[in-house]
Amino acid sequence: MTELGVSDHAVLRYLERAGGFEIERLRAEIARKVAQARRPDQTYVPIGDLNFIVREGEEGLVVTTVLQRPERKKRKKPKAWRIEDDLI
Repeated sequence: MTELGVSDHAVLRYLERAGGFEIERLRAEIARKVAQARRPDQTYVPIGDLNFIVREGEEGLVVTTVLQRPERKKRKKPKAWRIEDDLI
């Protein structure tokens, strides 16, 4: 069976219709919180564990989210080649 992907739009509509979420109320709440936390001309707005970006859209400023990058594991430096004393 082929696995199906699900678009963000489909998830959003599902939450709205089946989950009972008031999407427009949530949208207004996000806009209010970002507006309160944002300094003039600030594009990156962290609020708690969430990170938002304010950018210019077709109809004015638009708030988008930013996923945090997973912390990268530090790569171990390869051990230097050693010539054993008994081989010399």
